[in-house]
Amino acid sequence: MYDQSSGQSSTATLVQAEKLSLRSSPPPPPSAPTALQADHQETIGTSKKLGSAMTTPPPSARGSGPVELPQELVRLFLEQVGDWELATTLGVRCPSLSMTAPWQEFATPLDKAILRSSTSITPVRFAIAHASTRFSQWGTRVMIRFGYIHVLEYLLQHDPHQLRGQCRRLLPVVASAWGRVNVLQWAREGSYGLDPDSTTIAESMDEASRHGQVAALDFWKDSGLTPSYTEAALLSATIQRQKASLEWWRNSGLDLKIGPVLDYASKEGTLEYLDWWANSGLPCPYSKAALRYISQMGNIALLDWWKHSRFKMDYDKDVILIATRYGQTRSLTWWLESGLDVEYRFFDIEEALEDSVMGKDESQKWWEGLGYDVGMSQTEWTRVRNFKVQWKELGGRVEHRGRRS
Repeated sequence: MYDQSSGQSSTATLVQAEKLSLRSSPPPPPSAPTALQADHQETIGTSKKLGSAMTTPPPSARGSGPVELPQELVRLFLEQVGDWELATTLGVRCPSLSMTAPWQEFATPLDKAILRSSTSITPVRFAIAHASTRFSQWGTRVMIRFGYIHVLEYLLQHDPHQLRGQCRRLLPVVASAWGRVNVLQWAREGSYGLDPDSTTIAESMDEASRHGQVAALDFWKDSGLTPSYTEAALLSATIQRQKASLEWWRNSGLDLKIGPVLDYASKEGTLEYLDWWANSGLPCPYSKAALRYISQMGNIALLDWWKHSRFKMDYDKDVILIATRYGQTRSLTWWLESGLDVEYRFFDIEEALEDSVMGKDESQKWWEGLGYDVGMSQTEWTRVRNFKVQWKELGGRVEHRGRRS
């Protein structure tokens, strides 16, 4: 869906506002949750690819340029995505889409004129002629997101102070996130004079990496400005499944800033990015968070991957406590049968059951198969137990409800 706060869309395509057309590209990866910046919740790279994959032209038409789509199909697509900005700038009437809350509350008449200026500067001129001279971040985002160079240039000539004030941070960051290299080039090569501080460059490169915008990464590397970036560049590319970004960084020759990437590869949920990092030749930091998250999600394939990988398993009793809280009896079974040392007390298990988020009954029945009983003595309640020892004592058999499939 469309993220109103960031002006970004996860399941939409970035349809160019200048024309009702979509270009073909490879199919997208499935969407993945992000655990990074709260104000940037969506994946732009996935956005572009999805719509393109849905509209790949027949073999006879491939290579002949953009494909014109029936307006009804575009309307249905935009309604499914919920991208009011894109629908408005394309001039496609979508009855189910209404102006978003930020636009209703904060947008100025000039912002709305900018939104209607995909092919002509006339709406902007008309608004200014009628004393609507102020525009906000919402109009600014539109100019950058859709690459309205003609509007940017017009406002730079007629109100440079306001344009520079609005674009100081937004232009490099939003253009990088959406892959609008033409906007970056306009700002760098023309009279605008793009010269952001290192913090803004870092945010821009991080966003470009997060959304798979390797052309924007190339721009910053070759811009003559000192590249700046943070650990978020690789972490977000990992969890957002942006392999092109990861390959770009690996081959960039830059001094990489590598955070706990295997934690994020584990959160991503498939083997692909764990394998990528393991085979990358790069350092692969991680923490106990990786196995905690996998246990919480009940992802047995990833638990198996970790056990048989070259990396030492870093964990504590929290892996089974969090599995208990989330009703992940398959994870509990895996840890019991793994042959690994996992120490716990039934006192801890009782607390985890009390804090259950889901599947409490299933978890409690599973633990009862290992002797959990609310009526046990204080000594038994606080005695330290070990999965490895218990599994041997049980002879590899235990009555529980969480067998692995």
